[in-house]
Amino acid sequence: MDSVDVVIRADWNEAVGSGHAMRCNAIAQEVEQLGGSVLFVVSSEESAENLASIGRSGFVLPADCLHLEADEGFALGDLCHEVHAKSILVDTYGITDGFFGGLRCSPGHDVPITWIDDLYTYELGECARPVWRDVDQVIDYSFGVSISDYEAVYADGKTKICIAPAYAPVRPQFCDDGNGDRDFIKRILVTSGSTNERSLLERAALACLKAFPDVQVDVVVGALASFDAPSDDRVVTHRGLTDLSSLMRDADLCISAAGTTLYELSAVGVPTIAVPVVENQIPNAKGFERLGLGLVVHDDRDLPQKLIAALKWYEADSQRRREYVSRMHDTVDCQGSLRIAKVLYG
Repeated sequence: MDSVDVVIRADWNEAVGSGHAMRCNAIAQEVEQLGGSVLFVVSSEESAENLASIGRSGFVLPADCLHLEADEGFALGDLCHEVHAKSILVDTYGITDGFFGGLRCSPGHDVPITWIDDLYTYELGECARPVWRDVDQVIDYSFGVSISDYEAVYADGKTKICIAPAYAPVRPQFCDDGNGDRDFIKRILVTSGSTNERSLLERAALACLKAFPDVQVDVVVGALASFDAPSDDRVVTHRGLTDLSSLMRDADLCISAAGTTLYELSAVGVPTIAVPVVENQIPNAKGFERLGLGLVVHDDRDLPQKLIAALKWYEADSQRRREYVSRMHDTVDCQGSLRIAKVLYG
């Protein structure tokens, strides 16, 4: 096998959504722009086939992607040694301490390890504070991230801490400005991610229709979601989309779940009302609000009424909307993938 500069360990299959692979692909593109080469390592042929759909080949090291232990870590390290890798990026919820232990005992034990920490793993579930891992660099780009928490956990100084939304690996198509400087509101985007928890889509669409008599509401229905669309020509339903960049650029406002979509909305610059629809989105929503990037509805009881109030608040002052957009651009500046690439191949 030919030499490779950066090995990326990620999956994309029925059990693991596309998010890890997509953000790693954005990072890989930047590594290649810097002159480096990249090899994706996956757990199954299914993941390899999905990667092929975006023009990436994946080397299969068979494993249970939901639980990667010492043997899988050793196998990855052995491969990295074989290809003379200069760096490893690990991006999976399936990791365990044993996995990193296996890496450190492998022939590739001296290859620097970078880990994207989402404060969640299949083994431990959602973690309120970082869990120490034997890695050389740790990345967490959450809006709600606490630098002091990471400094306390990695207090020995052996691990480089890359902590801030500035490291958000936003895909290139989201790096064109949207309509944040418009003086009117004609199109509102509504999205809740892959699911439609507690009928967010229906309630948000209803709020938009009641708030504005002359508005188009673009509702994005995720792969795992259903949507009971109102019988109103102002509502346009979009299904099966994997790229919302075009809709974002056309939107004057957005109502969104408080997951990874918030980083894309910030990069494009769409004034946003965030609604945390699952527990692990609550810290992200609080950070989004604390940084002054947009409005947040924390409690979804009486949601349509609260959304109407937030929509009207945005409508009242176009200068206010522009100020939010400016802070969004400053916080997520579309250089995150490059910053990570430089950590891997600087």
